Amino acid sequence: MSESQFCNPVKFKDGKRHTNPDPFVLRWCGKYYCYSTDAKGVNLSISSDLVNWEYLGLCISEKGYKDYWAPAVIYINGNFYMYYSNIRTDEVEGHNIWLKVAVADNPKGPFIWKKTFFDEFSIDAHPVIWNSQLYMFYSVNNIIGTDEKKAGTIIVMDKMLSPLEFAGERKVVLLPSIEQEIFQKNRFNDGRDWYTLEGAATVVHGDKCFLTYSANAYLNVDYFVGCAVAKVKESLLDMTWKKSPSDYEWKPVLRKNDVVEGTGHNVIVKAPNMVDDWIVYHGRRADEELVVTKEQREMRVDRVLFSGDKMICFGPTQHDVEVPKKAWIQVENIKIISQVFLGINEKCLKAEVWLSAKKQHIGCRYDLYLAYIDERNYVKMELHSGKRNLCIYECIEGIERLIDTINLLKDFIYSVPHLFAIYKTYQNYRILIDDCIKVKFSVSECFNRGFRVGIKPYFTEVMLHSLSIVKTVKLEGNNLAFLREYYDVDKTFIGEEGIKSNEDIFILTDKVKNTDFAEEIIFHSEPKVSELIVAYNEDRRISVKPDREDFSIYRIRCGNVDKLIVDGEVYEDINVQSDFVYKLYLQHLSVKGYIYTES
Repeated sequence: MSESQFCNPVKFKDGKRHTNPDPFVLRWCGKYYCYSTDAKGVNLSISSDLVNWEYLGLCISEKGYKDYWAPAVIYINGNFYMYYSNIRTDEVEGHNIWLKVAVADNPKGPFIWKKTFFDEFSIDAHPVIWNSQLYMFYSVNNIIGTDEKKAGTIIVMDKMLSPLEFAGERKVVLLPSIEQEIFQKNRFNDGRDWYTLEGAATVVHGDKCFLTYSANAYLNVDYFVGCAVAKVKESLLDMTWKKSPSDYEWKPVLRKNDVVEGTGHNVIVKAPNMVDDWIVYHGRRADEELVVTKEQREMRVDRVLFSGDKMICFGPTQHDVEVPKKAWIQVENIKIISQVFLGINEKCLKAEVWLSAKKQHIGCRYDLYLAYIDERNYVKMELHSGKRNLCIYECIEGIERLIDTINLLKDFIYSVPHLFAIYKTYQNYRILIDDCIKVKFSVSECFNRGFRVGIKPYFTEVMLHSLSIVKTVKLEGNNLAFLREYYDVDKTFIGEEGIKSNEDIFILTDKVKNTDFAEEIIFHSEPKVSELIVAYNEDRRISVKPDREDFSIYRIRCGNVDKLIVDGEVYEDINVQSDFVYKLYLQHLSVKGYIYTES
């Protein structure tokens, strides 16, 4: 097996097999931290690439408690909050397992118990920061536990007033609806079947929020990962999730196959390239006898794709597959006391920069250069701890102008790592600070590409914990006008549904890309009327007639080979010659979104 491939389950540095039930993965400062269930505490492992891990032991263990279930960790302003459930070692009633929170100032712990939220069954927390507001998904028994027909464990959600306090506005997210979700028939000998929905996790793609969940029983071979979809809204509490494809059709994202069983309890994280989504889950080897008293669930990872309201995964895999893609530039752990440059600015990119500054009585001030030509021409962000703000400047030929001033959060601690996520689409920037503060602005076209990025401190010691840069672009809304950089487009216009034509048919003709890449085109269709034809040199054609409003086509170039995945269907690899022509014929279709990433 080459370095560009791996095989599930993931491997560990010590060469041993490690079990990791209910894995939750946190990406922090360029590393991945996996927290998982164990009888004695919470397991912790660390990785830089998602497939090669190092086990670090337990990061929390409370005297007098056992069965630490489904930990989830979120980082906020210097603190790591772990949400988990456990039970007293002398407890006879197995359902007296309650949701708690523990806190640490390091992702490796030790985590110290801070609060027990409830005195009733509550498990499988999943924290989400959404438009600067913290929310929590979790599972309970007491909402439909007394129902006559469909009793069981379901998923709910609440807003958080702080990482330590629920708002008390609990909302039901998902209810059981199909037989495959039954945990056990006549579980409590009262004639009722018990259903289980647990392990909620979210990921956003386009204008949809996907909620994965696990159902059935984790000890059963049929434990599976399902998916529900909601239209993105300002508040999570206003969103309604509907199972995909419907409440009464069973088409799981992950289920058992000939080599893996018991697939479930997942989280979805970005690959090191910060673009591709990967599902991290547990599963057992099907060729090994199931032993109820022995832990056999191991961590596995597989790529996920999307097409309309479908989440697509070709797992569970247990054969050689490509490793998650890496960033174009990756720099870690640099102490900065004078101006330094670290990478090249491209026309389009995504960057993650993790920065902190040494605490001192004079505070801190530093510049993050987004595009630097020379001292008279640049675009920069200036962070000033005393003024508690972030200023955006553009300077052309020595004339500097202030683009915007953004106030930092009142409790912003500059001496702990903070994430600056930077999205550049030609002259348009979007910056997200700690998933809370959003900034949008545009600069002059002269800063489009080829210039350096860097950091300049002012009487301040700055720590660059991690810098990751990838060449990628995500086009939607008015930015779809830049599709012209990748395709020749017939006369069209941008409407509410994306790029469309007044004619019945319009054509996209590929502009030759002399590099390995992956692209996704998201289409909006008129079901039963629309048709997409994919043509290579006019002699090979693929026709797709969509049966729903949105769908996607993925094209992945590796060397001289194109791999096509159209609405979740994988087509035979296509050998690409130097003189090939790739065209898309769109009949009653519009282009809703476009994502391009260089490998």
